[in-house]
Amino acid sequence: MNDLTRHAVLIEPDGALRELVLAWKSRAAARWPSSAYVAHPPHSTVWAGEVADAVGAEEAVRAVAAALPEFCTTRHVPHVFYNDAFAAGGHTCAFAAGLTDDLARLQFAVCDAIRPHAIRKADSQLPVALRRDPFLRSWRQYGFPFVGSHWIPHLTIASVPTRPDDPFVAEFLASAAGPPQAVRAVSWWRITGERHERLASMRLAPRTPEVAR
Repeated sequence: MNDLTRHAVLIEPDGALRELVLAWKSRAAARWPSSAYVAHPPHSTVWAGEVADAVGAEEAVRAVAAALPEFCTTRHVPHVFYNDAFAAGGHTCAFAAGLTDDLARLQFAVCDAIRPHAIRKADSQLPVALRRDPFLRSWRQYGFPFVGSHWIPHLTIASVPTRPDDPFVAEFLASAAGPPQAVRAVSWWRITGERHERLASMRLAPRTPEVAR
């Protein structure tokens, strides 16, 4: 890992969902303590990349967040990103939520707000496997390759450096789904190498009693 500083907009789980992610992270760390992502705080990434003006980007995200209503996600289903190009080919275990209209609306609002501040990197900075549309188009527009209908919102456990039929992977895929999440806020982070620092939490607008259940 390098020490490049990036910023990110994250959705953080709470309650039983957070505990579920942490429990699986602990299990992965016991076997692969240096595996990619295992030490990262539980989160789902809405956008991540470099910005030219971090203060301006934060203010822009705060403004759109305040105008978006709270919502609930679907359940979080065990999912594996095999041969993860961002993790040296490890198999990335995660709990994935469905890409609902609410999540898509949130992502596009956030990314459009950040877009004037985002630093576009050369196509060569993307893993070869992602140098194609829709990833490349998203990379060029937003500085992040997963904006749009190809985004799979997920809470990462770890990218495990093992064979795809390892019993750990099989057990994870067969495990129970995590609960839905009430998304009431997004958070703004600075990420330097493996260090994650939350800079701000931004509340969404209250909407219906169902969200608060």
